[in-house]
Amino acid sequence: MVVSAVRGAGIPLVVTLAGGYATRVEDTVDIHVATIEEAGRTA
Repeated sequence: MVVSAVRGAGIPLVVTLAGGYATRVEDTVDIHVATIEEAGRTA
């Protein structure tokens, strides 16, 4: 929703991946990958 709104308005967007780290590093990687994939879908 946010990504679509800023793209529609022509505003540059940056995604900062920080905080909320899981116990297993693999879980954190999965979360970060999902974030980037979602941002890419709305591009």
